[in-house]
Amino acid sequence: MRFLIVQNVVSSDEPYGRFSAGMYLILEKFGLHDFCEVDWQRREEWSSRSGPYVVLVPAGVTRSLSPGDLQWITEQQGIWFLEGPWGESANSWFGFACESYDPPLSSSCASICDNSLRQWLNGYLAGIHGPSNSGAYESPDTLWIRDRVRVERRQTEILSLHQCNQRAKDPSWKLSRTKTQLPVDTTALIREADNYGRSVLLFRKANLVVSTFELFSYLVQDYTAETMHHEYAFSNDRYPWEILLVHYMLSSLQQQLLDQAQAGGVLRDLAAIRIAPWPYGKQYAVTVRHDVDRIPKDPSFPRLLEIGRQATVGVYSCFLASTANAKTITQFEKNNAEIAYHSMHLEPEARTEINAIEKHSSKPMRGFFVHGNPGFYGWRGAANWEIAQELGFEYCENLSSMRYFPGRAFKLDDNGSLKAYPFVCLPHHISFDKNKTVNRANEITRSVQVIARNQMHLILMNHPDLHNQAFMQFLTENLPEDYIGWTALEVSRWWRKTHFSENLQYEVSWENRWRAEIVLRTDEPIPGLTLEIPAAVLPEKIEMDGQPLLPEQIRPFDTSALCSRGWRIWFDIPAGGARVVFEIPEESV
Repeated sequence: MRFLIVQNVVSSDEPYGRFSAGMYLILEKFGLHDFCEVDWQRREEWSSRSGPYVVLVPAGVTRSLSPGDLQWITEQQGIWFLEGPWGESANSWFGFACESYDPPLSSSCASICDNSLRQWLNGYLAGIHGPSNSGAYESPDTLWIRDRVRVERRQTEILSLHQCNQRAKDPSWKLSRTKTQLPVDTTALIREADNYGRSVLLFRKANLVVSTFELFSYLVQDYTAETMHHEYAFSNDRYPWEILLVHYMLSSLQQQLLDQAQAGGVLRDLAAIRIAPWPYGKQYAVTVRHDVDRIPKDPSFPRLLEIGRQATVGVYSCFLASTANAKTITQFEKNNAEIAYHSMHLEPEARTEINAIEKHSSKPMRGFFVHGNPGFYGWRGAANWEIAQELGFEYCENLSSMRYFPGRAFKLDDNGSLKAYPFVCLPHHISFDKNKTVNRANEITRSVQVIARNQMHLILMNHPDLHNQAFMQFLTENLPEDYIGWTALEVSRWWRKTHFSENLQYEVSWENRWRAEIVLRTDEPIPGLTLEIPAAVLPEKIEMDGQPLLPEQIRPFDTSALCSRGWRIWFDIPAGGARVVFEIPEESV
């Protein structure tokens, strides 16, 4: 395994690192499934393994480390990410102490100090902005750190799930500042950029990368939500932090392999291999969402459905119980659209509303999205997820900043342990309609370009009784090429099969300096599973279970979510898994 997550052995009442065990959700989201949990008490067994690896140490463990433990870590292989803050006994070893703000500072701006990280980030984030789509980072040099933003939005009075996931209400992280300057043997990667002492937030010392606050918890907080009443809870965009962390870990793996002289050239690049988001080497995914809040009477409505089919985008239509009628639903289904539940009241009327829609559809609905107008149920955080689980749905939504890729969510049990929900949370949509008279075609064009460049899932929403001509023009003229067009259900089933670690695992290993292999394990066959290699040159030989790769299974790419240029290779993986071998000529190593 390339990623080792140290078990967090702190009690459930310990505030530090409350969410950090959920770091595996971020690894899953980026297709990095070769991770496992390890026991700090048995570190002598797993720390001596060969090959590059990264160890993720949550704050609850970091706080218990002694100076001797830290010294021992520097004598080991691998890169060790320590989530802060650390305990007082380690202050002398680090050379400075951390001091938490009291009360916690809820907003801060950080600056990237590492030139390579800053240069890499340029172009990956700038321009990701627009309606319902946070992340307007015009400068890659700054990163915001903020708690969830809560906006009052009065909804219905009924809410029985008031105790669900209350442990997720308050963050476990606090920004910390240092009392002294960094010692000469440490390097700042990210430093606070405000006027409050310019605290160090992320630094490197030897083979340690250390945060001064609960970085892992901060990132995965967005994968939880408590039950909210009369509020929406949104987050600022934490995707920049995620992508920087994952990119740095992959770069560290590549450098380790190079330093160990186990491989050169292309095989070094295999240290950063991952499962790509989409099948057959496709660049990104496009799903059109039609919210049928009113029965469409525009004469262009049939043409709108035809354009969606011609564009080969995935289409699903969200019906309210009040707008469900046989004629409209049949029109959608004849154009290969999926029918989804647009919930008005959800609790306690979900089943009644679902029945009102399904009596006109040919298939049962498999997911829902809330109708957010005032007076209806709206987004209630974990309450929505609990109801989705109770209904047996395969997808729903998350209104946090994990909106660029599908993913999953979890809840905190009373004992503090994490339990993942079984469904897929789809990214938040981009709304084409600003209001009944104005659309956002010009506003979202730039966002769509960046979403495509970064392999994301574009959910483009409109109301099929508004702006149909402009929407049809956008679909035919403004979508970058090389996408897979899937409905919400198709995306969620693919994501569960390929990006839930219990369904797909793999390990990367190096037999020698010119031969590497990847062993994949899966219970279900996966057609078109794509591996992404950030390499300028392909290995001379690629085989799956002894069969050579065909030319049509190789696709070069210019950009992805984690690297610029490389190769995507895809295979039809049989049930049980497969073994993929890469070789380069021995004389070229």
